[in-house]
Amino acid sequence: MVVMVTVNGRVEWVSLFGLCMTLMVVIVIVNGSVEWVSLFGLCMTLMVVMVTVNGSVEWVSLFGLCITLVVVVTVNGRVDWVSLFGLCMTLVVVVVAVNGRVEWVSLFGLCMILMVVVTVNGRVDWVSLFGLCMTLVVVVVAVNGSVEWVSLFGLCMTLVVVVTVNGRVDWVSLFGLCMILMVVVVAMNGCVEWVSLFGL
Repeated sequence: MVVMVTVNGRVEWVSLFGLCMTLMVVIVIVNGSVEWVSLFGLCMTLMVVMVTVNGSVEWVSLFGLCITLVVVVTVNGRVDWVSLFGLCMTLVVVVVAVNGRVEWVSLFGLCMILMVVVTVNGRVDWVSLFGLCMTLVVVVVAVNGSVEWVSLFGLCMTLVVVVTVNGRVDWVSLFGLCMILMVVVVAMNGCVEWVSLFGL
């Protein structure tokens, strides 16, 4: 009816019915930390799986099937990603921190990333709300502390472009097609060289 095994003064597992499987409770302790707990120790763990690495919780599962329902991964003391449903895709939240900065955040980590913020050298280099092959909303690129270009819809054409060279505005385009439809201003050596309303 009851089997209890202790190792190094700790209870390693308790079984009410010690068949080939353990029907009630299995607790495994490694280096003083709880590695996993199972209420029904079948080939899968039905209730809780918790693994600790270097004192931090690496992942927690409520139902330890081939998928893990709750996953928290920390690297060097930072949360690198969190998943509520760890399928082949991450359904809820993925946060990656690189050098103490948030590199990207995804609400639904499918083949596309719905919200992306990328920082380089402390500056925001681009932001995308829907990271498809094109960027649908906002792209901001900063080079040497100046805004090089801004796009509202990053298709093959760029709708709003501001380019600065050596601290001067060299040209501005509202619709960056093969021709520049609205305004082009080129400054050379501090003077305005030409201005075009329709850059044919």
